[in-house]
Amino acid sequence: MKTVKISIVVPCYNVAIYINRCLESIQNQTLKDIEIICVDDASVDNTRDILMRCADQDTRIKVIAKDKNEGAGKARNLGIDNACGEFIVFMDPDDYYPTSDTLEKMYKAVVENNVKIAGGNLIKLNPGGCCTKEMMFKCSEKRTFQDAPFSYGYTRFIYNRDFLVKNKIYFPDYKRFQDPPFFVSAMIAAKNYYAMADYVYVYRVGHKKINWDEQKVLDTLNGLCDILKQSRVHKIYALYVEQIRILWERISGICESGCVVGAVKEKLIDILKNIDVDILAAHLGKKLSYKRCYCDIIKADKDIYDKWKPYIKWPSLMSKIFYKERLGNGRRHILLCGIKIFSYTHKIKIKDYEFVHICNNDKFIKPFVDFCNRNFDAKKHLFLCENCFPQFDFPDAPNVMPLKSLNEFDFSSGHVKKIIVHSLFVGGIVQFLYSHKRLLKHKCLWMIWGGDLYNAKRSIRNDYVRRNFYGYISDTDGDIDVAMKKYDSHPVETHNAGYTFPITKDMIKNAQREKHDYVAIQINNSADDSTLEMLDVLSKFKNENIRIRTILSYGKVQYNDEIIHKGKSIFGDRFEYLNSYMNPAEYAQYMAQNDILILNQNRQQGLGNSFAMLSLGGKLFIRSEVTTYNHFNSKGIRVFDTNKIKDMGFDEFIEYPIDTRKNNQDKAQMFFEDSYLKSLWQPVFNE
Repeated sequence: MKTVKISIVVPCYNVAIYINRCLESIQNQTLKDIEIICVDDASVDNTRDILMRCADQDTRIKVIAKDKNEGAGKARNLGIDNACGEFIVFMDPDDYYPTSDTLEKMYKAVVENNVKIAGGNLIKLNPGGCCTKEMMFKCSEKRTFQDAPFSYGYTRFIYNRDFLVKNKIYFPDYKRFQDPPFFVSAMIAAKNYYAMADYVYVYRVGHKKINWDEQKVLDTLNGLCDILKQSRVHKIYALYVEQIRILWERISGICESGCVVGAVKEKLIDILKNIDVDILAAHLGKKLSYKRCYCDIIKADKDIYDKWKPYIKWPSLMSKIFYKERLGNGRRHILLCGIKIFSYTHKIKIKDYEFVHICNNDKFIKPFVDFCNRNFDAKKHLFLCENCFPQFDFPDAPNVMPLKSLNEFDFSSGHVKKIIVHSLFVGGIVQFLYSHKRLLKHKCLWMIWGGDLYNAKRSIRNDYVRRNFYGYISDTDGDIDVAMKKYDSHPVETHNAGYTFPITKDMIKNAQREKHDYVAIQINNSADDSTLEMLDVLSKFKNENIRIRTILSYGKVQYNDEIIHKGKSIFGDRFEYLNSYMNPAEYAQYMAQNDILILNQNRQQGLGNSFAMLSLGGKLFIRSEVTTYNHFNSKGIRVFDTNKIKDMGFDEFIEYPIDTRKNNQDKAQMFFEDSYLKSLWQPVFNE
C-alpha cells in the first residue's frame, strides 16, 4: 500500500449541496501528496453520485459506500482503518479549508515540531455568510494538554495515524457527542501538541437543525461521562469542571426541550449523584446558574440536594418577581412575575465621528480602510464592519468596530455629517434604513457596488430605500445614471469615487510572466452563468493553441459543476479553473499569465481585475452595453466588445496592437495611485 503524507477522512450523509465546496478546498491544497477518503453513510440524495464523479476525475479520492446508515463516528473509524496516510485529518462535508496552503502548514507543524498532534484556529460561518474568527492560539508554540485542556474542535487538528491505531483511539459509537471523547483521548495520550496561530478550518453553523430524540440525548450524556471519567483518572481537574459547565450551560437546553423523563432522567440522576464535589469545591470558581430542568431533579432528592446546594446560584425572591431578559439586537425586556411590563433597546451612541462607513469585510474594504486612514483624518471616520467572508482579512484599525446589528447604534448625533453605505449587501441595511427614513434622506450615501443595483429585487421597501438616498457614489461612469433612471430618484449629491484594489502597483510590478506558446484566456472574475455562454462562443477556437481559465471561488458557485463539465467536454485538459481564494499577490502572478480577459457578465463588475489585466499588458473584452465599457473608453483606454467575439476570426480575436497595449498600460497605472483616489473622495468628505 502506497503511503501518502495526509489522509483526509470525510464522512458523508445527504450533503449534496455542500460536498463540492468541501472537496474543492481539499483538492486545491498546495500539498498534493494526499488521499481523500469519503465514507458515504448510505445517503439518500445524490451525494454518492457526486462523490463517484469526483473520484473519476481525481484518483486521490477514494469512496467507501456503506449500505446502512450508522452515524458519523463509525464512518470516521472506517476512514481511519482504510487510511494509508502518515497523518490523518478529519473534515466534515459541509465545511472547508480557508486557504490553499492549510494542509501544508499543518503537515510542517506536526513534523518539524516532532509531535503527534498539531492544530490551529477556527472560523465559524453562519448561513448569512458572516463569519466569526475564534483565536484560541495567539502564537505558535508547543503546549501541554494538562495545562490548558479543552474538548472541542477536533477537526482543527492533524493526528499521527500510527499513534491513533496503536493507542486504539477511535470514535465511540454514539449518535451525538462522539467527537469530544475521541479528541480528549487523543490529547491525553499525546500529552503535548503544537498550537498554530493560523486559521485552519471553516466551520458552518446554524444551517441544520438537529432532531433530538431520547437516544441522541443519552449519547450526549454518555460522551460527557466518558470525558468526566478520563479527566478524573488523569487528574485534569480544569477539564472536569469544563464538562460540568458544558452539562449545565449547553446540554441543559437539550434536556429541557426533550423533557427530562425516562432513561434521560435516570442518566442525569446518575451523573448528579456521582459528581466529585471535592473537585467542584476546589476548582469551580463562580456558582452555576439556576437551571430548572436540573434543579427540579436536585430538589427532589435530599442527598443530591445537600451535595449540590453550595454550587448553584439559587434565585432570590426578588429575582423571581422582577427581572431583566436580554435578547438579541440589544433588546431588553423587563418582566414582573414573568409578564413583560417594559422593553427597550440598548444603543451605542455615535457622536465622535463625522463620517460613518457601513460595510462588510469584502476584499476591497481592508485596503480602503487603510487608504482612508493614510490620506484623511482617521479621527473623523468610523467603520462599522460586518464580518462575512472568512477568506478575506478583517480591517484592523482603532476606528473599526465589528457590526452585528445596526439596531445597536444611535446615529442621531448632529456631529455625524454623512453615513456611507458600502453596498446594500450588508446584513439588514435596507430594513434598517426603511425604518429610519429621516436618516436615509438627510445623511446616507449609497456606494453602488453593481449587484445591489442591477440584481436588486423590486419591492416597495427596496425601491423606497434606493430612491431616497441623500447621495449616490459610484466607481463606474454610468451606474449613477442607471440608478436615477431605474428608481426615478434625484439625489442631492452624486460622486464618482472608487476603491483601492487588493492588487497593488507593486504586486503588478513584481508579477513575473512565464513564457508560453499558447494563448491564455480567462473568462470572468467569478462563477456565473455567463461563463457557460462564453464557453460555447469560444468553442469555435477549440482546435487553436489556447488555454481556457476561469474563477470559481467567488460569485454564483451553484454553476460550478456545470461550468467544469462544459469546459472539460469542450477543451479537455486545456480547460482549468481556480476554486480557492488566492491572496492578492498570488492572484497578480496568476493574472500575469493571461493574454486575454473576457468579462461576459451583463452588468458592471470586475473593475479591479480589469485594471490589473490592463496594467499587466493583457487584452480586455467587456460587453458594450455594460457601463464599464464606456467608463474605460471615455478615459482613453481601449477595451473591446465581448459581443463581437462570436463574429471574429481567431487572428482578430487575439490581435492586440503594441501601441494600444502600451497606451492602456500607461493610463491604467494612474488608477492604482493614492493621489488619484484621494482626489475622488475629497468632495465626498467635504475637503
